Amino acid sequence: MTTLIPKFDLMNGGSTPLYAINRTISEKLSDFVSVLDFSADPTGVADSSNAISSAIATGKAVYFPKGTYLCNITINNKTILYGDGSTASIIKPFVYTAPAMIYAYAAMQNPVFSFWNYHSVVKDLGFQGTGSGATATGVGFSFGVGSLTTYSAGAEYANNVQFYDCFFSQLNKGVQFPLGNIGSAFYSCGFQACYYGCLLYTSQSPRD
Repeated sequence: MTTLIPKFDLMNGGSTPLYAINRTISEKLSDFVSVLDFSADPTGVADSSNAISSAIATGKAVYFPKGTYLCNITINNKTILYGDGSTASIIKPFVYTAPAMIYAYAAMQNPVFSFWNYHSVVKDLGFQGTGSGATATGVGFSFGVGSLTTYSAGAEYANNVQFYDCFFSQLNKGVQFPLGNIGSAFYSCGFQACYYGCLLYTSQSPRD
């Protein structure tokens, strides 16, 4: 069985298929992987770190079906992460002393090709901790390293991520930039009951 995946000729108003190809259903489905394919736990009970890391390592877009996923992972390659909505697909730290996700893909070390390119996309996901405001615990997403006092070579080049329709709640830090921010962007994202919604650290002082 095949399904037609058209590429539309926008010069003709998007009504004329241009170079349309026939692809099998299995080929179409292989465009992305689900974290459930790698035995992630959507009930929010077990640690899903290994499953999520394995899904991201495939290099394909990674889908988080509705559920709650506990993890502490480091992302080392370009990726697209997306869910069923920021209140439906929830990411929480498994161990609250470490961020749920650390983005360590340092492609900006090669600025000739990728200095201002967006490396990765995070979309329709919720990041959640515990507590509220000054008592909120956990970090949702961190760039380069896991803490404001840690440095590893090249970590400052891990950046340029686009966030769409994400929601960060009850976290000590929703998103943190321990080594500065170069070009990450947020579109239609929300922050609630976090101590810091988005924290950018400079050599002088941290800023909300």
